[in-house]
Order: sequence, then structure tokens, then C-alpha cells
Amino acid sequence: MFDRDFDAFLNHWCVIRQGTAPDDPLVLVGMITDDRTGRFADGCWIMTSMLLSPLDRVSERLIVRTLNSRYLLGRRLDPHADCPGTRQ
Repeated sequence: MFDRDFDAFLNHWCVIRQGTAPDDPLVLVGMITDDRTGRFADGCWIMTSMLLSPLDRVSERLIVRTLNSRYLLGRRLDPHADCPGTRQ
């Protein structure tokens, strides 16, 4: 078995700003699966800690880093679905 360099998969995700000021932190909201830390059950919707990866590196099939975790991003939330405060 190989050692993964991410903590969980995040699907149906979007990027949101926590607050209204342009310099407020960005976070991800999405459905988590295969959380090897054991914090969340498969299918839970979560909000991550502050996003540390640059926005141009936040994309499907890439690993992103937050203050507390590393996520492999799956499918992005459908752009027609609601995700308050989405920044693209």
C-alpha cells in the first residue's frame, strides 16, 4: 500500500471567502470522503480551515493545502448550484 500525501477527498467543492473584505481568508466547502484522519464520515459537507494553496492551484485532481489538512479535489460544484460567496 502506498502512503498518500493528502488527508481526504473533497468533492462538489467551491471556494468561498469568510467575510466581506477582499483580504478575508478563503476556505473550501465540499463533500468529504475517505478521511483518513477519522474526523468526518463519508458524505459529510464540511468547511475547511483557511486555504493556503494559491487560487491558481485550486482545481480538480490537484492536492490543495489548508491550515489543517491536505485535500485531493474531485469534481467541482456545478457552477449553476448555489454556493454563497463563491470566488472563481
